Amino acid sequence: MKAQLENYNVLFALMAVCAVSVLLKAVSYGLFHKLLWDSNQMGTTGNRWMKAMMSKFEAYYKLHISVHNVENFVDRYLYHYRFIGISLQTWENLGFYFSGLIAAGAGVLCFLAGYYGMPSEWFWVTGLVTLLLLCVQGASEVFFDTHKCLRVFRIQLIDYMENTMRARLENEYFHQEATEKYRMEYFKPEEMSDAEMEAAATDAVAGGVDAAGASGLPALTEIKELLESFREEMQLDRDIAGRQNMLSEQAAAEKAKLFEEILEEYM
Repeated sequence: MKAQLENYNVLFALMAVCAVSVLLKAVSYGLFHKLLWDSNQMGTTGNRWMKAMMSKFEAYYKLHISVHNVENFVDRYLYHYRFIGISLQTWENLGFYFSGLIAAGAGVLCFLAGYYGMPSEWFWVTGLVTLLLLCVQGASEVFFDTHKCLRVFRIQLIDYMENTMRARLENEYFHQEATEKYRMEYFKPEEMSDAEMEAAATDAVAGGVDAAGASGLPALTEIKELLESFREEMQLDRDIAGRQNMLSEQAAAEKAKLFEEILEEYM
C-alpha cells in the first residue's frame, strides 16, 4: 500500500472516479431532456410511464373519484420512476454522491499517508488534486444542471394533469349536463352536426305544414322559400367546412415537413 501511495497511483483512482461521475452526469442529462421532450407533448407521447400515469389518473374519474391533490399524485409516480434500476432522485444527485466519495477517499488516503510517514510534499499534491477534482465536479453540476431539469419536468407534468386533463375529465364525468347545456346554448348554428341540421329542417317542415293548414297557400309558399334558403345555407356551410379542413390538413403537413427538416439539421 505504501508503494501505491508513493507512486501516486491512488490519485489516479480518484481521477477515474471523477471521470465516471462526469460520464454518469451526462447520461442523466440526456435522460432528463428526453423526459422534458415527452412532457411537452403529453397528449401524443409514446412514453409508457407517462401513458400509464395518465391512464391511472383517468381511471379515478371513470370511477367518479376526484383527484384533489395533483402534486402528490405526480410526486408519487416520480418517486417510483426507475431508469436501469436507479430512481430519478439518485440520477439528480449523482454529482453530490461522487463529490462526497472523492472527498472521503482523499481523507482516507491522507490518514494512510500519515500512518506510513509520507512526506509533506505528498499531502500538498494530494490536496491540490482533490481540490481540482472537486472543481470539476462543481463545473459538471453547473453545466448539466439536472436539478433544474427535474424541477421543470415536474412542473410540466403537474400543469398538464391539473389544468388540461383534470378539467376535461371533470366536465366529461362530473358535469355532463352542464357541459351539454352550455354547448346547446352557446355553440353557433354553423357548428351543429349534419344530423342536428337535418332534424332542424324536419322540424321546420312539420311546423310549416301546420302553419299552412291554418293560414292557407301563401304561408306554405313562404315556408317553402324559407326552407330552400335554409338548405342552401347548410350546403354552403358544408363547403366552407370542407375547404377549412383541407387547408388545415395542408398546414399540418407543411409543419410536419418543416419539423422533420429541423430535426435532420440538428440531430
